[in-house]
Amino acid sequence: MVNDDFKLTRSMCLKWLSMPSLMHPEATALCLGYDPAHYPSYRHSEDSEFASMFLALEKVIERKFPQRDLRDQSPVPPSSLYEWAIQTEWKLPSVVRSVGRKLFGDLEQGAKLRAKNRALVAENARLLEEVAHLKQKDLLPKERRSLLLIINGMAQVGYRWDPSILRSEVPSEIAKDTDHRVTAETVLKYLRLSHQEAKAFDDLKR
Repeated sequence: MVNDDFKLTRSMCLKWLSMPSLMHPEATALCLGYDPAHYPSYRHSEDSEFASMFLALEKVIERKFPQRDLRDQSPVPPSSLYEWAIQTEWKLPSVVRSVGRKLFGDLEQGAKLRAKNRALVAENARLLEEVAHLKQKDLLPKERRSLLLIINGMAQVGYRWDPSILRSEVPSEIAKDTDHRVTAETVLKYLRLSHQEAKAFDDLKR
């Protein structure tokens, strides 16, 4: 077992996360909730499972934060380490999460919002691509209306599209997100159609 005396305390965590940069094994120890000062003993711990986990995570961190040259012994900025751990959903110890939020802000909430936005963007792009493929086919009026209403909602939520803005960058952004399989002009055409359909639908409900 790893010596419990080596477990991170809040003051230790504050000290290490306030450093300008960290060595790979120091960063690894932080992610696992142990005092980075004793990292050599973690690599050769009698607890073989912990030692294996430590070495495996250290390799991952080395690949994520490579040395610029041989003199660069501390290539891991603590803020970048914390952000990476949050984005990859690494199970950081509670003390690291708490101190990290204090020093670097609530990145967890931001990561969740970005993930949600990426999902909305991807879904919106998929729907627009589907419309482009179906534009030569005859859709039933109900199918067409439903598809346009979905596109309108996704465009406004995922891209914050505002139909009242005449020169919006949103069509170009959506075209880019589809790897330009759909042109910005085509996107704009269907955005306008979707807005008209949504407006007509709202008028019917009144």
